[in-house]
Amino acid sequence: GTHYLHFTLSGPPRAPSQPLIIILPGVTCSVTQWSAVVRLLSPHYPVLTYERAGYGLSTPSPLLPTAENIVLELYTTLGILEIEGPLVLVGHSFGGVLVREFVHLLREKRAAGEVGAGVGVEVAGVAFIDANQEGNHVLWPNPAWAPIEQGLDFWEVTGVRAETKLTDTEWEEMISVTSTTQYAVTAQREMEEYVPSMNVLGQKRQFEMQPALLEGLPVGVLKARTVRDHERLYREGVRRGNGSEMVRQAMSEKLGWYDEVDGRLQRELLKLAGREGGRWVETAGSGHWVHMTEPEVVVEVVRWVVE
Repeated sequence: GTHYLHFTLSGPPRAPSQPLIIILPGVTCSVTQWSAVVRLLSPHYPVLTYERAGYGLSTPSPLLPTAENIVLELYTTLGILEIEGPLVLVGHSFGGVLVREFVHLLREKRAAGEVGAGVGVEVAGVAFIDANQEGNHVLWPNPAWAPIEQGLDFWEVTGVRAETKLTDTEWEEMISVTSTTQYAVTAQREMEEYVPSMNVLGQKRQFEMQPALLEGLPVGVLKARTVRDHERLYREGVRRGNGSEMVRQAMSEKLGWYDEVDGRLQRELLKLAGREGGRWVETAGSGHWVHMTEPEVVVEVVRWVVE
């Protein structure tokens, strides 16, 4: 092997056909953000969390961190660990792209008649948590907003630090994992592959598939208010005198239509569930980091998918 991925299994011993929950965090995100969700899920369900290559105890990968490569590494590792389906995939943000690439990879393996490691893996349900899809680059990233966000403490200004349900210990762990040089290098590499990965997924035209990609499976879609984070950053940046008038106006205009487009893009994920099987949930009580600030809302959606 060229590198190691660090996996953690929580919860009760798994019965033979019991679904295993796997959490797929967003771009540049450590799975330590999910401690509160795991704490709420693991008394009832087996949960698998892992750090992608280059984060935490997982060593860097020689492969570029494209969505396709990330899920290939996950698939390979599940095979090595002899973990079989059914799986319930929970994808937050860019993790929503990873979920769909993973399902695509499983189909390819099956179509090719591959046997051996990881072949028993099947997806039994999906929870999309404020998830991205291939159209998301119209919303984010926004390098032009950098002057306004200059010097702001992201977690403080967005209110996540004040509203988090992570314990102090869990928060410290998350901060320490994401403060290393290795983390910064990996996060930068992931960001470089973010938009290209969207485009590669888009070429697969999953929204047009008949039957639907996840036909017959429970698919939960939870939308939070990501625009709230950007609004808070905007207000504080402007208060500090950051950004030119032109940059401010551009950001302000985009924030005016951001949430409507965000909702439309996330609703489209329900198409993947076909006619039945989809459930739409919205929370106005959180920004994008809903798993850290309202873990109970996330757990409710995941529980619905599992049950």
